[in-house]
Amino acid sequence: LSRGLLVPCPACSCPVCMMSEGTSIPSRSTSPTSSPDVRPVAIGAAPRMHTRFYVHVTDASVIVQPIVDVENDDDIKSTSKPTPTPSAPLSPPTIMEMEEYTSPKDRSGDVTSPTLRSSTTFKLPRIPSSNILSSLSATAPFPNSPSNSPPSSTSSLVIDRATYKLSKKTNEVIRDELVEYQQAQTSGSKQTGPVEAYGIIGIINMLAGPYLIVITQREFIAMIDGARVYRVGRTQVLPVSRSGMHALNEDERREEKDYVASFSNYIDSCKFYFSYTYDLTQSAQRVSFMSPEMRSQALYLRVDYRFFWNRYLLNTISSQESLGSYVLPLMDGFIKSMPCEINGIEFDYVFISRRGCLRTGARYHTRGADPLGNVANYVETEQVIVYNGIVSSFVQIRGSIPLLWQQKGKGMKPKPVVDTSVFQEDAFRQHMERLLAVYGKQILVTLIDQKGIETQIGDGYETAFHLLGNNNIRYVAFDFHDKCKNNHYENLGQLVDLVKEDLAIMGYFMCDMSRKPVFTQTGTVRTNCIDCLDRTNVVQSVLAHWMLKTQLNHLGITTVTDRIEDHLAFETAFKHVWADNADMMSSAYTGTGALKTDFTRTGKRSMKGTMTDGVNSMRRFINKNFHDDEKQEMTDLFLGRFSLEKWNLADPVDPGTYRFVHVTQVEAGDMRGIPTVLQINPQTNTVTAYLPGVTIGLPTNVGVTTGSMGMGQRTDYPFSSILRLEKSNESYRLLYIFHRSSSLPEMFLFPSCVIREQFTRILQYHVPRLGPGHSSGLDADLTEAKDTPENGAVPNVRAGTVRSEEHVIMDSLRLFIGSWNMSGVMPSAAEISAWIPTGRDLYVIGAQRVGYKPPAGFVMQAPEHWFLVMRQYLPDHMALATTISEHTATIVLVRRTLVNKINNLVTTVVKQRSKTLAPDPHVREPKVPTGGLARLREARDKLRDQIKDAARDASSKSKERLGKEKDMVYGTAVYFQYVETSFCFINYLFDAHTINTNEDYQMYLKTPVDLHHDFHHVFLLGDLDQRSIQRPRWVLLVCSDAKGGGDSVLWRARQDASLPSNIAVGCKDYAPEGSSNPVFAQFDIPIYTPPSPLYPVLPPNHLVTFTATNLSATDLRPRSAAAKPDAYVTIHGPFLLTAAKSNVKKSSSPVWSEPLHMQSFITDQGHLQNLFLRVEIWDKDMIDDTLVCKGIIPLTDMTFGKPMTFRVPLMLQDESAGTLLGEVLVTAPAPVEPESPARDSPSTISRVAHGTVIGNSPGSSRWEKTIPSEAPRTVPHDTRESRRSSSPRNAVQHPLGHGADHAESADTIAHKLNFTAITDKAEANPGHESVAHVVVEPQEEG
Repeated sequence: LSRGLLVPCPACSCPVCMMSEGTSIPSRSTSPTSSPDVRPVAIGAAPRMHTRFYVHVTDASVIVQPIVDVENDDDIKSTSKPTPTPSAPLSPPTIMEMEEYTSPKDRSGDVTSPTLRSSTTFKLPRIPSSNILSSLSATAPFPNSPSNSPPSSTSSLVIDRATYKLSKKTNEVIRDELVEYQQAQTSGSKQTGPVEAYGIIGIINMLAGPYLIVITQREFIAMIDGARVYRVGRTQVLPVSRSGMHALNEDERREEKDYVASFSNYIDSCKFYFSYTYDLTQSAQRVSFMSPEMRSQALYLRVDYRFFWNRYLLNTISSQESLGSYVLPLMDGFIKSMPCEINGIEFDYVFISRRGCLRTGARYHTRGADPLGNVANYVETEQVIVYNGIVSSFVQIRGSIPLLWQQKGKGMKPKPVVDTSVFQEDAFRQHMERLLAVYGKQILVTLIDQKGIETQIGDGYETAFHLLGNNNIRYVAFDFHDKCKNNHYENLGQLVDLVKEDLAIMGYFMCDMSRKPVFTQTGTVRTNCIDCLDRTNVVQSVLAHWMLKTQLNHLGITTVTDRIEDHLAFETAFKHVWADNADMMSSAYTGTGALKTDFTRTGKRSMKGTMTDGVNSMRRFINKNFHDDEKQEMTDLFLGRFSLEKWNLADPVDPGTYRFVHVTQVEAGDMRGIPTVLQINPQTNTVTAYLPGVTIGLPTNVGVTTGSMGMGQRTDYPFSSILRLEKSNESYRLLYIFHRSSSLPEMFLFPSCVIREQFTRILQYHVPRLGPGHSSGLDADLTEAKDTPENGAVPNVRAGTVRSEEHVIMDSLRLFIGSWNMSGVMPSAAEISAWIPTGRDLYVIGAQRVGYKPPAGFVMQAPEHWFLVMRQYLPDHMALATTISEHTATIVLVRRTLVNKINNLVTTVVKQRSKTLAPDPHVREPKVPTGGLARLREARDKLRDQIKDAARDASSKSKERLGKEKDMVYGTAVYFQYVETSFCFINYLFDAHTINTNEDYQMYLKTPVDLHHDFHHVFLLGDLDQRSIQRPRWVLLVCSDAKGGGDSVLWRARQDASLPSNIAVGCKDYAPEGSSNPVFAQFDIPIYTPPSPLYPVLPPNHLVTFTATNLSATDLRPRSAAAKPDAYVTIHGPFLLTAAKSNVKKSSSPVWSEPLHMQSFITDQGHLQNLFLRVEIWDKDMIDDTLVCKGIIPLTDMTFGKPMTFRVPLMLQDESAGTLLGEVLVTAPAPVEPESPARDSPSTISRVAHGTVIGNSPGSSRWEKTIPSEAPRTVPHDTRESRRSSSPRNAVQHPLGHGADHAESADTIAHKLNFTAITDKAEANPGHESVAHVVVEPQEEG
């Protein structure tokens, strides 16, 4: 539902669907007893659901035949006995051996169901064929055996094994087919025997086709409100496809076996519960608010979709209303019902925990919230007391901290890290709004540590609460480990004292014997720790125990003076239920039992319990590293986050679809990945990622991981679920796709930057809001958004989005930079308002020594409180990033309407070192190699020398100095790109106690960036010393100390950067006693935008050509003083198709005489003049090349056809490392004829009659387009003059370039481009033209 894959039923009024329709459930403050429409739940009013089946797999179809299920005491007792194993095994299926592929393994740790333990392979009893046929007639006699019951319906569910079509047929229609089926069995033909089942879990698609998943064994759990509740015991996966496995190759069959086995194991590891007549997903209070019409609906139409786990698997069946009686909702969680007795009064204690399925998975794979506010490990727990028909219910909830955060890394307990994301505020707001709409007032109880690695996420949680400012939400922080250390669990009473008044006000739900509500619960306690398991379960059990006293007292079971602890039998049963619940929730999330359950069971910690916790912690660590990946994959498959299908790269492209091959899906920090094929389908409004599982001829520059490739996986991203696109600066080929169902973006590495650009523009063309200049979707309601009109017309592009190919200057970015050394003194609101003006676009505020004590009522640290003050002072701005070091704190805020223009946001820390780039005299001159063996010896000698040098350096320095230089952090930095202008802001604190003022030092960032070349603008703010202010290339804007030093703001710009305007600086002389005077600088910076994001990608002979000649370098610094580097130069850029690389020259002042050629897909001279070429000089080595220096060549003075001479400095780690000289000649593209003015008409732009394949073949650039073979001849053009005269300024341009819609014949294009045309004679299909494939493969690389 959250990903737009499943549409809620319009008739449904469950809380989730009601919120999506903009409505809300009835107010909890209103007494429901006054409403005459409220009636008890009519269990028998719902349409009857089939509870027992015979499943027949015949040659033609899979038949699900309902039979009578007599639920009596004998039936219940039969579930406590092992299923008898027949002497004659089932015949194997026609597709695969069932015992090899579909038999689930035994569930580990199932102590409540010892009868389910058996061998991995099991067989079901064969049903006599005569009894099957006799059961088709209502008048036929039936034996007394439960396996030979009469049919409960005159029709059956039939799945065609060839077309996979589902239908409902009468028993008379299928009788003949089953007669043939009986005869085939009698004759010994290979057929699948009938399977006795108790429900359908759903239909799952895999490589061999669809599979039907049925419940073959159920376990009776409880009787709730007269309805039986079962737990899934065993399941069976039945193949539907007739040809399935035969159509797969050997690799696909092996992958299919793994998928089926893993999927079966996953289902068996889950604790799925179901009832044929009782809605397990709804609490007693929500049921009481259902209308009579809703109560009469089938269960699957009125369930709470947050807990409807198999909804995706049942989507095929539930989409047909006539098959509703086969739809059985499953709920994952824990259910326990116990008959109890206190003071001679008997009552039932029912315990239900419902695990959410909107965001779930393995422990370290699924943390925090997604952009929609769905949180990981979300559980609703309800304790119910039933006495003489009176129902009393109390609900609590738990869930991961509703922020976007991760916890990945090595070790037993990695540090939680809050994501730097623009979706943080919206995720928290949507989560809280959902809780308020469903449950009412919220008490947020957080149990995380207030010191240590959990501090950051706790402070972020508290900050989000204060920013939301909702009076119906209360925040309670309780450091569980600190308060209860040394086994002082009696201190949990302090937490109860903090919330008991709110608990008393919120109360619980109770309805009388006629089912009329007497009390309603007006709010819930939301408890969390990091995992929401061990600490959370202990606290929830304490709160439930406190409320249980009130529930029993109001029912008259206990008196006011009674203590539950005095009734030992009930107290023990209560504790064991909560301990069992802890184990179930922990097993589902981590794969092990819970920690601290000895306290939950006995009320005290023990040595045995402590040792058990240690064992479980180690098992969790093992699961994290070896088992959680597979668990997460199967969870995603079960919930429909991706699907499986047999897919071939050679399959034809659907009409109107763009296919991008040779793409690699990667993860952060690892450019190796899985080969992927991306498709943009405007007809279905989706982007689809296929994982073929083979290398599909990947270029040599694409890294691929070994092992399983995820063969056949398909993930659909609806246009409405894509939030933003971001082109990475880390790699010119890398693209981030942010979508609603994940807190992290999907990362795709394209074979070249031009292919990435093409994908981006095509998607922005069909989804205009993803382009620059549009809202990021943060304020838009994406649930109802339709990105492309249904009639296929051109999307409505807002004015100003698409610009002509002239360079346009946007409105200046109004920037404010402030710095303040607080020295532990908290400023007042008046001082802040006098220092920081309002109305700026971007604020960068740095503070140093923020060590004051926050006001009463705040648990967060001082820096986080300072950030909160800034965000509350500027409510119209969104926090882009916050960074904290030991003595500095930086916050960057941007106007909300400009958020979509920010990309490549990174936060890091600032360190410093002594200037040590001078040549090392200890490294000897290497020998000149004479052959292959000599080169290996040279590499060995170099490696040996490097090891010796490292050891010598370590022994010459003291350990104290080494430790200080390694770990000391002097500030923080934030850098990002605004449109295409890059900024870096450094908050730095000079500390004379830790810095040797007599030694020259170099400041640098921890991330691999260069301050001199990588940013247009760099700002240094903080408490600086005089030496920092007087460094070259820095411009002092403002300083608080007239003598130099103190709070200052400095600025430096790259060679091609534009200077700020309207500069205003100042120093406020009102600082509190003990702190420095705050300073500020505000100015306007011009921001340049590129041409239209839809400018064309042209064939190779219509590209701009760059030729670099007469290249030479001087004063290079090699690895050693005596060694001469084997130097070669590379030139690259984000607008170049390929990088250029020179030959190797062994010299410290090399000269490269050969020209270097490059091609640019940007053809506009005005745009190119605002770009630059990146230059790197490397030292060639046998083992690993070493970077000597790097720089940039600005193209400001570039003119088509005229050589541009340049002399640029080369740097390494922000220190001078040489100079590069040379010339660059830029050649304009060849002129072409103008095109027809009708080129930009909406009717031609929107029509893409045939699919398009875009990608690179190994070792060359490949541009392939499927076009009509007989079409009017038009000629593309690329002159700006003709374009401006023939097209409006804001006209939409097709993403494939000029002439893409007016296709030419294959021979015409081939002749004009001087390439060979490969024409395929295709038969004309009705309604389609015959097509010709034109493959353009340049002779030279690029």
